[in-house]
Amino acid sequence: MVEKILKHIYFLRHTEEYHYKARILVFTHSYILALGLISLSAHLILGIHKQEMPFWIFLCIFAFLILEASLRIQNLEKLMTFSSAILSIYSFIVVPIGIYISGSITTPSSLYVMVVVGMVALLGTGRINTIRLLFILVVCLSFIVIESFFPQLILTYASHHNNDMVDWIFSFLLFLIFVFAFISKVRVLIEENEYNLMVQKEMLQKLSMIDPLTELFNKRWLDETFDRLMSQLNRKNSNFIVITIDIDHFKKYNDTYGHIQGDKCLKDLAAILIHSVNRASDNVIRTGGEEFILLLENTDYDGGVKIVKNIRRNLANAAIEHKNSDVKPILTISMGLTVIGKEQSTLPIKDILHYSDAALYKAKESGRDQCCGYDGDKFWEIAGGTQQR
Repeated sequence: MVEKILKHIYFLRHTEEYHYKARILVFTHSYILALGLISLSAHLILGIHKQEMPFWIFLCIFAFLILEASLRIQNLEKLMTFSSAILSIYSFIVVPIGIYISGSITTPSSLYVMVVVGMVALLGTGRINTIRLLFILVVCLSFIVIESFFPQLILTYASHHNNDMVDWIFSFLLFLIFVFAFISKVRVLIEENEYNLMVQKEMLQKLSMIDPLTELFNKRWLDETFDRLMSQLNRKNSNFIVITIDIDHFKKYNDTYGHIQGDKCLKDLAAILIHSVNRASDNVIRTGGEEFILLLENTDYDGGVKIVKNIRRNLANAAIEHKNSDVKPILTISMGLTVIGKEQSTLPIKDILHYSDAALYKAKESGRDQCCGYDGDKFWEIAGGTQQR
């Protein structure tokens, strides 16, 4: 059992996927479990305060069950609901019973109270959290008064509190408030740090999905976004268009003008593609080298042909020189278009891209500087972007 707990704690400490509140919940209950076992052992060895033993046994079992449950809950929202319920049980039930059975706030129950206050400060938020803390304070102060003036109501008598009860109450209250305030500040710092780390992580993740040269989405973005597009396709019962684009004889362009000018050519084409699409939801992706892909969400065949026309017109107007091209003395591209409907939504991305790639290769075989379509059964030519199926 101990080995299992240690493995779980080690796993949590070295796993970024767990929210820090999950780790706090596990670590705190590990400490409570350790405190319970130590107190139980002390009672057994020293043979004193045996009336406390049932409580510490209960506390050990309860802490172990909470530890196990918190390790199994991986959904953050459920974990927060669970932790809030546990904090309420500790604050309103377990703490008063533990102090009563101990008979004095000066026994190990005081350390136990501090651990629970720490949990409330770190995990709880809002008005209910303030109520929990005030309840614990009232219970603790009540027992200090009772054990000083009415010891017959509890099981033990702490005589050394009689002479300096006011100082004891004042010191304990200040200490408890200080602990709560300090740990609450630590929680805020942890949350701020976690938020900053999350922002940095999202920024790095975003950068990892952007092509640094053209600032378009890259192949990784396509792989991670494709399932969402398919899910959206099913929900809206709509089509989307995939257009694969390849620069004609780009190797000759690099050989003629150099790689610096080749990079500028790629950036210019990226700008042309972005200018040619109609909506923010139309995605332009550079998959590598001189290859690009357009994903046009919620677009039918006619809408795809319109985009093809825009691209061809804008590229012709740009008139990027390519004097050694076998097609024209200006830069040209070949395109492959396919329409993805609901019936194709279950296909993997490689099969869908295979359709547009096949259409692209057909356009190249047919002389380049054109767009061809493919639906999985037949090819057709979109000559100059005007041919219909």
